Amino acid sequence: MSLAGIDSGFMSHIIYEFCDKWPGRAIPLKGGTSGQAQSIKRSAINPESVRRKSRKIVKPGTLYTFDPLIFKDIVYSQITAELLDGPGSIQFFAECPYWYTEQLCNEKRVKTKDKKGRVSYTWVEVSEHAECHGLDITVAAIVAGYLKGFQYLKPPEETKKQTKGRRIGKNQRFNN
Repeated sequence: MSLAGIDSGFMSHIIYEFCDKWPGRAIPLKGGTSGQAQSIKRSAINPESVRRKSRKIVKPGTLYTFDPLIFKDIVYSQITAELLDGPGSIQFFAECPYWYTEQLCNEKRVKTKDKKGRVSYTWVEVSEHAECHGLDITVAAIVAGYLKGFQYLKPPEETKKQTKGRRIGKNQRFNN
């Protein structure tokens, strides 16, 4: 089953309303702070709050807050995978628009040190006012995939075919 992750950072009431119409198919996402305790955190959308009532949100729901540093690192590792078109790499179709690939690469990972010498990483725009919608789309798709459990899938080569023969034990076989 498919799942769409939609960024709810801008005009969140419309996103919540859309996700309410498509439960199990669309979920609201929001990038949280880097270094949060969990890579994806679920929190309740409370329709009883004054802010929610003013935006006419009547159904309770779930907001998924994710650590953008972790998921942008995953996208970067898929783009720079050594084995192109192999397991763990990102694949583009032949007619992929130029704007998407350009926006996918409009942020870079920067290493910083604080006063105590601790190293941390952050993602910054390559140039001022660079559009990063392609990266945001890809991150939302990966977060939705993680919620569906795609990180546990195995490539087809790893599934073993059983050989013909007589069964000896639970997982052991020999050929006649």
